[in-house]
Amino acid sequence: MIRFCIVSFFVSLTALAQRPLYLSATERAGISPGVFAEFLGQSKASGANKGQDAAPCFDQFHDSISGRDELLKCLTENKNLVFNAATFKKLFDGRIARLPEKYTHPEYLKTMILFGFLEDLIRERLQRTYPKEHYAWYHKEKGFLTDLKHYYDFKYENGNVLITMGHSSVSSMITAITDPPSRYSHAVLIETKSGRTPLHTYEAVIEAGLMKREYDGFKGFIHEKYAQVGVLRVTAPTLDERKKLAQAAVDYSKHKYEEGTSYDIKMNMEDESEMFCSELAIVAYKKALEGTGKRFSSYLDLVHEPSTIRSPRAIEFAKTIGIDSEKMVSPADLQASRYFETIAEYRDIPRLVDTYLSFLFGEEFFQRITSGFTLRYSADYYVAQGLVSAIDGVTQAAGWLARRDWAALPENIDSSAVRRLMMIELQYKR
Repeated sequence: MIRFCIVSFFVSLTALAQRPLYLSATERAGISPGVFAEFLGQSKASGANKGQDAAPCFDQFHDSISGRDELLKCLTENKNLVFNAATFKKLFDGRIARLPEKYTHPEYLKTMILFGFLEDLIRERLQRTYPKEHYAWYHKEKGFLTDLKHYYDFKYENGNVLITMGHSSVSSMITAITDPPSRYSHAVLIETKSGRTPLHTYEAVIEAGLMKREYDGFKGFIHEKYAQVGVLRVTAPTLDERKKLAQAAVDYSKHKYEEGTSYDIKMNMEDESEMFCSELAIVAYKKALEGTGKRFSSYLDLVHEPSTIRSPRAIEFAKTIGIDSEKMVSPADLQASRYFETIAEYRDIPRLVDTYLSFLFGEEFFQRITSGFTLRYSADYYVAQGLVSAIDGVTQAAGWLARRDWAALPENIDSSAVRRLMMIELQYKR
């Protein structure tokens, strides 16, 4: 049985709690399911506010399951403290500060997952409480940019790197298959003139290689709109130096585009003749920094640690689709690099639940691959494509921004449902 997910944020979270994946989600965030369920139950009844500060709940916080449980208990007991910009700032600053250490400190990663989830709850509650304002954009220095609604409304700077999350099954798999897991699946480099909307983006996509996207294309069609965006800026001692680095990175990206650079499906970062999305961003800025006299032995010098594919069977799966490398730079690695700073983040609030379900489906896919399922196209592939297109048409007509591949959700997540939604057949390898 298939049902459409046109429900409120908290109702959907309650539904998730009844699914087997709920336990997986709480385990990844390093929290006790019972404590989390009580927090969600209490949070339904609490309203957002603009004045109260939840700082006392963070004073004794530590990165452990007991520390995270105690934080949730404190927020549950003081529910009027939860949904405000002051609490959001505590969570945002804490998550960003932990970015470089998440590779060597597993508890930091769990805390970041929890903090990110709480941030999204606050966004959603503020938006519902103050519907005339917008809480999609948060700037690290300016706070919520309540006059901006869409991802393309932001005033980008030349050379900004955008890390994004789309709506396809591929995006969901990318976020789940690498270690550490990420909230982002794609990277884009912006070219713009001061005070104007983005003129171009440079990005490497599998279907077209390194492409140049005009502003109207950046705004995108309905299926290509970004659900999440992180805006990264190169770090530099002065504004003038930052602008020079940004322009050099843009010039390199333009050069590679004009060369007709193809997509690097092998994800071989030692070969710059082909490029994938994060590779373009890190190599462009490596070249820019080298132009100032810095020297790097490889791209690895620019990231804290490269991402790795999470399990041997996931590595086998990656090889079947042409990926040869077990290590690569992911969008999450760009965000954790000391050469970039996160200046703002965007969330498409009406589709927050949709995005979380994408993460969970990606994790389910990874778990199945790891447990021994193999992948091949179903005989119903083309029929399924037609059904998905029809479902998309219905949901769009209803005004709901559906994902291309997972426009409908099954009552129970099992191999049959996954096959129907992802247009593939999973068969257990005996």
